[in-house]
Amino acid sequence: MNKEGIMEDNRKGTWGDVTEECKMDYHGHGYAIVTHNGCRVAEVGHKAFDVREAKNYRVASKPNSMDADLAGFFKVEKRND
Repeated sequence: MNKEGIMEDNRKGTWGDVTEECKMDYHGHGYAIVTHNGCRVAEVGHKAFDVREAKNYRVASKPNSMDADLAGFFKVEKRND
C-alpha cells in the first residue's frame, strides 16, 4: 500500500491500537516474540527490531512513526475489519 493509502486508512479509523493487549515472550540469545491474542505479530532480535508482521497487523518501532515517540518502544495496530 502506498503512503496515500495508509494515510486514508488512518483517517477512516481502520487501524486500532492494541499495544497494551500484546504479550512479549522472551527466548534465549536476546530474542523475543510479540503476540496478540495468540497471533505472532513481530519478532525482536538482540541487534535490531526485526518486524515480521502478521496479516491485519502493523508495527512501528521508530520515533515519529505512528506516534511512537521514544526510541526502543514500539506500537502495534490491528486492522478493524
